[in-house]
Amino acid sequence: MNKWAIAMMMGTLLGSGIEAGEYTGNFSGSLGNKSLDDKDWQDVDSQGTIGFIADFKKDSWPVSLSIDGFISAGDDVSSDELDLDFPEVDASTSGIHLGVRKIWNLEQYTFSPYIGGGLAFVSGSQERMVDSKRKDESDTATGVWLGAGVYWRPYESLNVGLDIRYSQAEVTLFDEEVNAGGLQTGIFVGYSF
Repeated sequence: MNKWAIAMMMGTLLGSGIEAGEYTGNFSGSLGNKSLDDKDWQDVDSQGTIGFIADFKKDSWPVSLSIDGFISAGDDVSSDELDLDFPEVDASTSGIHLGVRKIWNLEQYTFSPYIGGGLAFVSGSQERMVDSKRKDESDTATGVWLGAGVYWRPYESLNVGLDIRYSQAEVTLFDEEVNAGGLQTGIFVGYSF
């Protein structure tokens, strides 16, 4: 089953939960940065990231189910000089992170810290000059992710917060295994129900 089918299935579950009224959850848009291994992603190891963070739980569950999705991209803006070890690379990664999230709702505060983890379904692609021709390769892999963050609710249904996570998933690009995961930080704004 591919990652988009899983995302649609989770979205359907989330939608049915809202209608039933027995579920609580959060849905937020996220902006941030992803830092990849500079040996694997030289000159494109810092990538801008956009995505979403979502979770939901039945009132009786101890943890929330989470589904998060991200796309990141980097552009090599270094000089025109040819680096024979790693010439002219543009790159991107994307992923769906499925798992669980433990959220502590501190009633006396408007802050709710959380931790989470699970499976990461990741894609990675790089574009390079090879034999004076521009070539690109992409690959997908399954890995893991761990993260933490905090929700701040200045109003009843508004979420603002910070998310930090690390993911690990090895893809093969240009006959080399590279980690398409990395350390990712982001801020988010969204809706709590």
